[in-house]
Amino acid sequence: MFASILLLCVCMVFILLQLKSRRPKNFPPGPSPLPILGNILELSLDNPLKDFERLRNTYGNVYSVFLGTKAAVVINGMKAMKDAIVTKGIDFAGRPQDLFVNDSTERKDYGPSWKDHRRFALTTLRNFGLGKNSMEERIHGEIKYITDDLEKSIGKSFSPQLMFHNAASNIICQVLFGQRYEYDDEFIKVIVKCFTDNAKLANGPWAMLYDSFPMIRSLPLPFRRAFKNVKTCQALALPVVQEHKKTRVPGQPRDFVDCYLDRLDKEKGNDASTFSEDLMIMYTLDLHFAGTDTTSNTLLTGFLYLMTYPHIQERCQQEIDEVFGGKDQASPRMCLGEGLARMELFLILVTLLRKFNFIWPEDAGKPDYTPVYGVTLTPQLYHMKIQNFIMIVSVVLLFGAVLLLSLLFQNHRTKDFPPGPRPLPILGNLLQLNLDNPIADLERLAKRYGNVYSIFIGKRPAVVINGLQALKEALVTKAADFSGRSQDLMVNHVVLVKANAQGVILADYNAAWKEQRRFGLMTLRNFGLGKQTMEQNILRETDHITQLIEQSVGKIMNPQLLFHNAASNIICQVLFARHFDYEDEFMKFFVGLFQETSKIFNGRWGMIYDSIPIVRNLPLPFRKAFDLFKVAHEKRLVMVAENKKTEFLRGDDGSSFSEDQLCAFILDLHFAGTDTTANTLLTAFLYLMNYPKIQERCQQEIDNVLDGKIEACFEDRHQMPYVQAVIHEIQRVADTVPLSVFHCTSKDTQLMGYSIPKVRGKYYLRADRKPNACSRICSCHFPLRKRKRPVSFEAQNVEEHSYCLRGIIDGMEEETTCLMTEEEAGPLTQAAANEGPRPLSENAEEQATKIQLDESKAKQSYCRDKYSASQLSERLFRMETGLPDRDTFSAVCEYVARFEGSITYPEGWFPKALSLENQVFMTLMKLRHNYSHLHLAALFHCGESTVKNVIVTFIEVLHKLLFKDIMSTVPSKPACLLHFGTSKTAE
Repeated sequence: MFASILLLCVCMVFILLQLKSRRPKNFPPGPSPLPILGNILELSLDNPLKDFERLRNTYGNVYSVFLGTKAAVVINGMKAMKDAIVTKGIDFAGRPQDLFVNDSTERKDYGPSWKDHRRFALTTLRNFGLGKNSMEERIHGEIKYITDDLEKSIGKSFSPQLMFHNAASNIICQVLFGQRYEYDDEFIKVIVKCFTDNAKLANGPWAMLYDSFPMIRSLPLPFRRAFKNVKTCQALALPVVQEHKKTRVPGQPRDFVDCYLDRLDKEKGNDASTFSEDLMIMYTLDLHFAGTDTTSNTLLTGFLYLMTYPHIQERCQQEIDEVFGGKDQASPRMCLGEGLARMELFLILVTLLRKFNFIWPEDAGKPDYTPVYGVTLTPQLYHMKIQNFIMIVSVVLLFGAVLLLSLLFQNHRTKDFPPGPRPLPILGNLLQLNLDNPIADLERLAKRYGNVYSIFIGKRPAVVINGLQALKEALVTKAADFSGRSQDLMVNHVVLVKANAQGVILADYNAAWKEQRRFGLMTLRNFGLGKQTMEQNILRETDHITQLIEQSVGKIMNPQLLFHNAASNIICQVLFARHFDYEDEFMKFFVGLFQETSKIFNGRWGMIYDSIPIVRNLPLPFRKAFDLFKVAHEKRLVMVAENKKTEFLRGDDGSSFSEDQLCAFILDLHFAGTDTTANTLLTAFLYLMNYPKIQERCQQEIDNVLDGKIEACFEDRHQMPYVQAVIHEIQRVADTVPLSVFHCTSKDTQLMGYSIPKVRGKYYLRADRKPNACSRICSCHFPLRKRKRPVSFEAQNVEEHSYCLRGIIDGMEEETTCLMTEEEAGPLTQAAANEGPRPLSENAEEQATKIQLDESKAKQSYCRDKYSASQLSERLFRMETGLPDRDTFSAVCEYVARFEGSITYPEGWFPKALSLENQVFMTLMKLRHNYSHLHLAALFHCGESTVKNVIVTFIEVLHKLLFKDIMSTVPSKPACLLHFGTSKTAE
């Protein structure tokens, strides 16, 4: 009998050794994983960031961890990040498709669908005002609502959290749905609540357990709450989409939803299309989420610091007043990408600082700057004056059983995989991470293992990336390699709970993701993103905020809901073409959704869900996220139904566009446009109240700039260097999205010398951080060797940065407005055109430009030498033109030179100051960066009229070259690479 038992034990040990997780050859090193658990016990489930930092210190900048049985590579440092994201960007462009947070557009895998949807989203958002004056108008509209709320609380203490989330959500809603919601509207309240809740669940312990242990995914554990949140958001968005279907006029889109429905009509019969009706709602929610959470959290962080640094707030206000002096109206424009958030942050902060003082309540104690860990870092709940289920893991096993299971489920890192702490069976490195906030643990691990190290979340290895070098390699050099999204995380399952669509944020990197993203960008652009229409939407929402604040003058109020409502309403105006009242059930639901799910996703239950799949079906707290998303899906379907005609039929089963995808997309955009903005606003006012001198200075600057003006515009930021510096400092210390969105590899690749196999797990993309309890600051922006206290809100940083901003040509980043002052030539007539070139004095032009610079008080430092295409370095030339090399540029110039005699300038005179080559060069710079005319005039030592004359002329010439001559003569893609010198076909 004893011999049989001994033989059985030997057999079991042998089996365990065969089945244990191992790192492949040349895979990044990391801690030894435990069977089943991987390295999850070495990570804090609530907040693994400190554990990642600790593992980095041990294993280097690129290391691997096992989250359950899945390996993940952690990338740290500038070199590794550059290699993964820049040098090998395509290699790392995939998205893990088996994660808790999967199946929305941003987390969709890298592929044709991903590219199509990304292109569509960029184009649409830009068309609807992103970066333009139309978007500024929307922001101004939302600011009015914020102001109203604040005025009601003057002299009182109130919580701004919900206010900023609502405002950010409303701004993106205007793009997605074409309407604004009241802050008490059920739509905006539930959406914000679900987004916030899922953001916490997604990066929490239950999401990690969900991703690490698939066997628990069906269990009724707390991560189910994220799925409920997704269903809730989908349910809220559905009626909006349905209403759009009924009321829309094909070909005349009012908002993003209409554009998506138009695209579905266009894609009928196209079996290769990645657009489908199933993706529509998820796509919209993706954009909604993206336009809400980060902006609102940044605003919250901003005001948190402004209140605690009142002298900085005061200086901001002083600068605002100075810039607004004597101005009646401005018409700013902005670039894409972060444009909406930048515009929201600037306009909301400036408008509110201009009208109110934010004071830290005397009975509130000392301000707590420690953020709540989640998908976005949210400031602790605080009040301003104008003023747990604690999971205890207890496992009791016999010594022999523990030994056998450990041998069976031991996780091992393969050779060349990033190093990291040794994982425990089943749990991995979970026990080494704070489940509520793992950031400090990640920093601790990075100090031990280096910038790129690995940890195991359950049995799954994850790679944590730190430092500029590693980040640049991962996100720039090898961006496509690291563009994937894991599809087995809690957030993935939550968004799929009701809709069979992935949206944009969570979708993996593939063709469908590309198609959906492309559609989203195009639609948002069409509806004012980056235009004045969006600015007006934000200002209208700000007016609403102001009204609410005025009701609290002299009282203490809670700003949390206010900012979340405002941010949500702004994006709702884009998503649903309507504004929701803050008390509207739709608004209240979604704001609550964002807040609740954000906490679940990034909380302990989200981490547990991702790490231990066996618990996923248990009735644990993460189930709340599932429930919320179920309701959200139903609400989104209602919104879709409002825009959908009853006779609409889906004609392309192969398209990535669908009604479910629309709901997912809406959720993505709604969340992205609500939570981050609201949390940043909350942080901003937290600091402004506690730094009253800074608040006072901001108000002084605002008053100076806006003196005589009714409201602020985004263009005024150029004259408010101190306010911008305060915003930058707030964003720096807020660190709203500390871990970014998890990436996975789309193919086998290498990072900082470590081998990363395809879809090896999830990758935490982050940057160098000082390993201490309060550090949250990216050293890619503030290197430790250059800063004594890079993790603290420093008034000195604001002072230094404001002076730096005075010397920065702001148009190089965001300027899209073509300003004209005085004409250098008379009206264009045929006679003038026939007279030939008009002689102009180059020195006179240069002198006029210098005078304009002095009069505009730009105080900007331009290069002393005249810009010329032939004199620039190869690197700078590629950066300015976007062309691969000078041969391509020479081919374009050679082609244009053939028609030089037939080129007609609209101003009627030839720009003598510029050669034909530099005229083409200037036009390419304008198309690449949208530089202002004033900036280009200073660079090329000419007048603004000359710049206008050249730009208008050569945009038409290049359009004829690229879209008429070449495409009609050489329709094949390989032949369209502008190789005219060697291509007889192109001739």
